[in-house]
Amino acid sequence: RACNEFGTTKKKLISLQDGARNITFNAIKDDEIVATQTVPLTIDSKTPKITSVNPRRGFVDIFEVNFIEENPVSVILFYGNSTFTERRNHTLNIDNDCENEKNKYNCIVDVDLTDFDGKEIMYQFEVTDVVGKSDFSKDQDVLVDVSPPIINELDYNVSGKKVHFNINITEQNFDEVTYTDIDDKEKILCSTLVQGSCDKTKAFDSGEHNLTITVYDEAGNTALSFIYFFIN
Repeated sequence: RACNEFGTTKKKLISLQDGARNITFNAIKDDEIVATQTVPLTIDSKTPKITSVNPRRGFVDIFEVNFIEENPVSVILFYGNSTFTERRNHTLNIDNDCENEKNKYNCIVDVDLTDFDGKEIMYQFEVTDVVGKSDFSKDQDVLVDVSPPIINELDYNVSGKKVHFNINITEQNFDEVTYTDIDDKEKILCSTLVQGSCDKTKAFDSGEHNLTITVYDEAGNTALSFIYFFIN
């Protein structure tokens, strides 16, 4: 009564529980409602909380963030060079990129990092709720390697039941070379390179052999080559 506005003092503040609300205002004259208006609003007193991100170190393939929030409206990935002087951002689609279980979200996003190939980058996530409160993850430094290894030359020589392999490879972040025979498990051929080459001799049983040679780097990129030989 006889007021120009409401809520300017603590005595006139109204406390509401979190959640969706419909607040109805009634104008009363002579004990009768002469005008009414309903305003929908959402009460959210809790700030979003990012609980973890991945990767924490090493090479990056995809980005992952886990957070707790009842009403998230925005999840943004910021990434760029190690000093963030070249900073990019990618807004996630919460419905498609995230899974929600009782307000605990897990979001996974894949972005094109070709421009940063062979470099170190920094990234962080920002989660914002319906009332504009945000939480930022800590900056994380990771490495980018999106280029597959290069098999420059693959030579092999069969001598009796032994096969000598010499595979020349170009890869800055080399991991290992493996081979898989017909209906056989994948086996390691080389775990290190000597002057850029995998030089190894292996014994094989008599019969046909169709080998798949796979070169892995530490980021999970691969290069394949196929060879056939017969052991008497």
